[in-house]
Amino acid sequence: MARQLASAASLFGASDAPRDPSTVPLMLGLDGRRYLSFRSTVRAARGGVKMTARDALAVYAFAIDARLARSSIR
Repeated sequence: MARQLASAASLFGASDAPRDPSTVPLMLGLDGRRYLSFRSTVRAARGGVKMTARDALAVYAFAIDARLARSSIR
């Protein structure tokens, strides 16, 4: 996911352009609430919290949406 966001950020401007991780998903047209939920769930999982199947599917779906959004930009 981090690579997708960094790649998209480079498309939106020069290398000195702001690359705030919270703005790139919005520029890709992704829902900000879903992005915040994605980050929260990933942070919890990395901290050892057990994820539900629903959490895992939501994170996976967001990652797919981000990949599709990034690939639609030339």
